[in-house]
Amino acid sequence: MDKKNLLVLVTGSVGASNVDTYLYYIKKFYNVKVILSENSKKFISKELISYFCDKVY
Repeated sequence: MDKKNLLVLVTGSVGASNVDTYLYYIKKFYNVKVILSENSKKFISKELISYFCDKVY
């Protein structure tokens, strides 16, 4: 079965610190690409997110 594509946009809020948990489960069903805003990088690192998705922008 082919996975569908999913684009996730992460903005700067406290909820951004939990996005890695969501990506862990979503990755099983989708090809995931993530866009991080500048403010979201204050809550979560690009390196951590890249572990859970295919590409980070």
